[in-house]
Amino acid sequence: MNRIWYNIKNSFSFKKAAAFFLCLWVLAAILSAGVLAEDDSPDTTSSSVSTETSSRTSRLGKSPLVEQQNSKEAEESRLAASDPSTGIVRFFKDLYKNISKKIDRNFISNNGWQDLLNGLWVTLKITFYASILGIVIGCFLGIIRSIYETSKKLKFLNLIAKFYIGVIRGTPAVVQLLIMYFVIFGSSSNKVLAAILTFGINSGAYVAEIFRSGIMSIDSGQMEAGRSLGLSYGQTMWHVILPQAVKNVLPALGNEFITLLKETSIAGYIAIEDLSRVGDRIRSQNYEPFWPFIAVALIYLILVLGLSKLLTLFERRLRKSDRR
Repeated sequence: MNRIWYNIKNSFSFKKAAAFFLCLWVLAAILSAGVLAEDDSPDTTSSSVSTETSSRTSRLGKSPLVEQQNSKEAEESRLAASDPSTGIVRFFKDLYKNISKKIDRNFISNNGWQDLLNGLWVTLKITFYASILGIVIGCFLGIIRSIYETSKKLKFLNLIAKFYIGVIRGTPAVVQLLIMYFVIFGSSSNKVLAAILTFGINSGAYVAEIFRSGIMSIDSGQMEAGRSLGLSYGQTMWHVILPQAVKNVLPALGNEFITLLKETSIAGYIAIEDLSRVGDRIRSQNYEPFWPFIAVALIYLILVLGLSKLLTLFERRLRKSDRR
């Protein structure tokens, strides 16, 4: 039993887990579409009744458009009733027809795919600039915190940094976003800038602790060796300590960037047309929440998997440089 559990643990990987959940989503989409296809499948009894009703109402007088629609539905019902396919083949035909109809209605006929691309661009733009701002703030605050913990200097700046980190980490990001837009940016309509500042400031609090832990993990002899070579404290920190600290904290930074990417989905609270907001708008237009939200989830999943792969390659390259 222990050997079986050991083999299961060794065979588990992030890629297999992602593929498993992706298969679950696809299976859910197929089952949902299949149920709808069965509900939408033509019935000979209802078609005969509808044909009789349409013929009766046509004698009373109808517009040509209504008559054309009724004749089209009657023709489709006649063709479906005369289809000699078996049950399983007919099921997959109806399934394919229903999926094509849903995709066309949600993403093709109303240019939903263009809206999703525009929302994706807004999401990536907010994430990119917010991550840069978060790195700058986090690196600066992390250095201040590490200097205070090693030499007890910069006490006042350390108090400010601790207060900032405590407040940002102790309040929800959506509340910070609403305060930034409706209070601080009350007279401005630049929603994207408000979102970038909010997510950048929020991420900076977490990146500060990541950098502080990375700097504190470097042996104090590194700083002493740099100072003995004639380097100043700033030069030693920039050329000796920080490069080693970045290698140590790269996995944690990668997780923070992934969290930041997914966290930008709340930007719709201030009416920014990001990826999640566009998916909700498509849902409100067609009253079908399944397909738009599944598409948004798959896009986020692809982005996260791509970012994780890039971080893995970057870590591998850094390890090769260490062996040289």
